[in-house]
Amino acid sequence: MMNKQNTSRGPRAHASWMAGLVLLSFTVLEAPLSGGAIADDAPSAARPSDDDLRRSDWIAAGRAKFISVCAYCHGSKGNAGKVKSFTERQNWDPQFIHDTIVNGRTRGANVMPPWGGSIPDDEIWRIVAYIKSLSLDFKGPIEAPAAK
Repeated sequence: MMNKQNTSRGPRAHASWMAGLVLLSFTVLEAPLSGGAIADDAPSAARPSDDDLRRSDWIAAGRAKFISVCAYCHGSKGNAGKVKSFTERQNWDPQFIHDTIVNGRTRGANVMPPWGGSIPDDEIWRIVAYIKSLSLDFKGPIEAPAAK
């Protein structure tokens, strides 16, 4: 007769593996979400010019990052979630957008986590360029200057 204790290792091994995965997830996510050392070590990029924020290459790079990080909550064009659609915004200060991404925001039950510890500042500025490109008062993209 076969011992059931020896044949039941599959579910136990699976449970142990899952517990390890959950622990690893908390370890990896803890620093960026809690504003840990990662955020303190990352240098802050200077605010780019208004022309930089209109550059088509910046907008494209920002869109790609936005789709991979932000679209889950905000939709691919900033028209989802519990905030006013990005496409309805005007006179939106780029520094305010940047600081909201870096530091996060809490408004009642709506919480946006801080991303400053997990997205480099230059990439955050490109996300800002994409978000600004969605607003009502966007003047249109400009081409990047030719490399010298």
